[in-house]
This record gives sequence, C-alpha cells and structure tokens, in this order.
Amino acid sequence: LRLKTAEGELTRSFARGDSASFSDDSRFAVFMIRAHKDSVRQAKRDKKKSDQMPKDSLGIFDLTTKSFLAIARVKSYGTPKDNGGWLAYHLEKALEQDPEDKSEEKTEGEKGAGEEKSEDKTKERATGSDLVLQNLTTGVESRFQHALSYRFSEDGKWLVYTAANADSSSDGIFAIETATGQVKTIMQGKGDYKHFAIDEAGEQVAFLSNRDSVRAEQPAFTLYYWQMGSQRLSVL
Repeated sequence: LRLKTAEGELTRSFARGDSASFSDDSRFAVFMIRAHKDSVRQAKRDKKKSDQMPKDSLGIFDLTTKSFLAIARVKSYGTPKDNGGWLAYHLEKALEQDPEDKSEEKTEGEKGAGEEKSEDKTKERATGSDLVLQNLTTGVESRFQHALSYRFSEDGKWLVYTAANADSSSDGIFAIETATGQVKTIMQGKGDYKHFAIDEAGEQVAFLSNRDSVRAEQPAFTLYYWQMGSQRLSVL
C-alpha cells in the first residue's frame, strides 16, 4: 500500500497493506495489514488450528503527524460515511490454551459417558469477540465483548452490533451512542439476531430475531423495528 499526496509525492508505503480508507477530514488513513503468506502457508503445513493461524493486523496512519499505529489480530474495521472521527475494529478471539500444554485437558478415558453424550448433542454456535470503538482524534477507546457483527450509522452517531457467547447470556443487539459511549439494549435474550440494517438518516434499525421462539422445534424469525434511542421495540 502506497500513500501519496494530491501532487503525487510518496508519503509512506506499507508492506501487505490492503483495504484502505480515509477519514472524511483526510487526517487518517486506516487499512488492514495482511498476514505474511509464507507464515500462513507454513502454519497450514503444520496443521495449526484456526485460532493458531497467523492473523491480520490493523494500521492507523496519521497523515498530519506521520505517526503510525499497528494493532494485532484484527478481523475487520469500519468507519462511518460522514464522520471521520470514529473507528470500530473487531478483534480475533483471544488465544486458547497452548495446544502443547495438556495438563488440564481430560483424556478420553477420563470423560464420563454422560459428558461425551452431551458434547455430541450440543450444536456448536457462533460466539463473538471484542469490538473496539475508538475516537481517532483523542485515541480514547471503549471495548464491547462478544460482538458478532457491527455497523455505523452514516452520520457516525450510532454504532449498532449483535453479540453472542457460549451460554447465551450476552445474546442480543445493541446500539452505542458514540458521543456519550452509552449503550442502548435494543433486544436481548437467548437467540439469533441477524441481517440488521440502519436507514440513511441514522434514525431507525430493522433486524431479524428468533428469540421468542428459540425453544421451539423449528424456531421462526420475526422482523423487528427500533427507533434510535427509544424504549419501544416494534414487530413488523
């Protein structure tokens, strides 16, 4: 990735830089730094698990001060269309126990029959990881756990995200008011929250959820509507 001035003068180059965007005030360049291909290839040969594979990083370059910050193990990032002061980035899950350290793992012989059956019947579900909201100008960050998906309103006043964890205690969809950092719970409870959309004015959110029928044999999804900042949730 190469950054140049409008006159064509090279400002800075970044190896493996990709998917760059600029803040609307043109002060910051934000981009992904892809993992070394050789490292990824070797990890595949070594049959590393997914969480042990080399991961991408996030790069933040201040075009005014020429300062650069790299953040490791980042899945993706997002910025609002019309407010360059905010950045959200989604971290990879924290590394699990070193696979070489098996002191706390149970062997097949130590597992009870009931435990094994329970594992067979348990359907693996998607669980989230940390989402970070950063004020690019001040550098101040707020962190939100168990995030699955996220999106800014176009004006940058709201950051909406869905969340899920293993025991479903964090399942839900939430809206963060960026100016205050206050989190509004749109809907919460065991279930799936999918395909949310925010209108262009940044005032309304629509999404699908099966929360109210999650215990049914065939859970059904319902379309919901929420006005930003309100206490009321409507069914469409």
